[in-house]
Amino acid sequence: MAISSAGIGSGLDVAKIVEQMVTAEKTPLKKLEARAEGIQTQISAYGEIKSLTSTLGDIVSKLSRDSAWNGVNISTSNSTISGSMTGIATPGAYNISVTHLAQAQTTIVGGGCGCGFGQR
Repeated sequence: MAISSAGIGSGLDVAKIVEQMVTAEKTPLKKLEARAEGIQTQISAYGEIKSLTSTLGDIVSKLSRDSAWNGVNISTSNSTISGSMTGIATPGAYNISVTHLAQAQTTIVGGGCGCGFGQR
């Protein structure tokens, strides 16, 4: 078998031909690498969305509990009145009307009232 070289005396630019062949072989690989990079970016974006959705869910869960609203203070201009808040309430100013006052009550234990209490 004889050894021959296509570049010697033929006038062909062998280096350029080899370079073009290598570039042609790399083209599908570059397309796949670009596609893989795009997919990786999408995966990263989906992961970030999932994380943010989870954080939002945690915040909403806390807001739906009464304990999330314990920071509301109740105050009054009358020192004999006090109050406490239960449940979810919106902070603000509220007017409260008194419709019935408490009545004094006395209980007699013993005899003599004629009511039957305290007698055996």
